[in-house]
Amino acid sequence: MSINIVEFLDRLIDAPTWGADRITSPHSLPMEWRVEYEERAAILEYDGELPRWRAEAQAMQEILARMGRNGPCSD
Repeated sequence: MSINIVEFLDRLIDAPTWGADRITSPHSLPMEWRVEYEERAAILEYDGELPRWRAEAQAMQEILARMGRNGPCSD
């Protein structure tokens, strides 16, 4: 599994207009999404056997993609 960090950063810059443009780190995620981010990062690190930094980057990329589809609330 590879992570394209340039694509990841581009997605941060081109975030939807509902406020994702203010997301610069996991700490700036809405709480519902931060919980999902933390869980996904842990799964990728332990089950996926990825280094922590890579698991966190992949989790953030996945969460931002889901936020783009679903909006700021995870419901």
